[in-house]
Amino acid sequence: MEATNAFLLGASLPMAIASTYLVLIPKIPNPTTFADFRPINLCTFVNKVISKLIANRMAGFLPSIISKEQSGFVREREIVDNIMLAQELVASMGLPNRGRNMEIKLDMEKAYDRLDWQLLIGFAESWINILFKSLSQSWFSPIINGAAVGFIKSFRGVRRGDPLSPTLFIIATEILSRNLNKMGHRPSFSRFHTTSGCPLITHISYADDVLIFSSGDMHRVRQICQMLRRYEASSGNKAKCSIAAVDLPFAVEENKAAINGFHIMAPLHVSWMSDGMWKEECCSLRLSHLQDKGENIMMAQQDSFHGR
Repeated sequence: MEATNAFLLGASLPMAIASTYLVLIPKIPNPTTFADFRPINLCTFVNKVISKLIANRMAGFLPSIISKEQSGFVREREIVDNIMLAQELVASMGLPNRGRNMEIKLDMEKAYDRLDWQLLIGFAESWINILFKSLSQSWFSPIINGAAVGFIKSFRGVRRGDPLSPTLFIIATEILSRNLNKMGHRPSFSRFHTTSGCPLITHISYADDVLIFSSGDMHRVRQICQMLRRYEASSGNKAKCSIAAVDLPFAVEENKAAINGFHIMAPLHVSWMSDGMWKEECCSLRLSHLQDKGENIMMAQQDSFHGR
């Protein structure tokens, strides 16, 4: 308690408390590249207490500053609401629209690690100082062959598994939601066509998993692409072009996606938050998807503890 109170009053954390062990857990039996490992952070108890206190204090006002499209890590918001909404919107993709309806599935590459701290603005100076100290005093020590090897100073990003990290991430990425909503409310912007009476929906998101909905004409695609590039430049995040996809209900020219760096994904294989998005007429495919998902869960339960 004394260490926590001292930090909140302005004291710096010693390296013994601020340091975090970085451990790589293999995803597959015989890993060959770093992509085959899952990093986990092992931080001290004092570090977790400080992060939890700050996160609890910030949780109260998040609903008033975070856009309603963001359902992750905000009180009184449920992820299932966005999943059901995504299912309804995918079912509406065949409706007539200028350029046809378009869905972009966006995923950020190492989003937590790349995040620029300069986006954490808009708070009182004393609170910003507390947040900045919590982030800037982080040291990482990788575990290699069972032993800690040196220390690495943190200059960007937030710790995975830290109670405070999701809160800071959705605050920093709020700029993406506001830019998408601002673009969608322009009179010249062709919206995603839905049933009559449906409100304007430009996107839905859960932390760094984003689905963008728009008309599919080339001018709108270029506008969204330019906006995403500006977001990447300001936030430090980078959209994974191999995962970001333009999904159209009908055949579409390959060069249309290549111009904007998007990969075309089949309409019947859209998934978001590990849940398949299916059209109503594809019940057999949906059941097959659920069967495969159940078999994978059963196989995972047979793995060793570290394999999970």
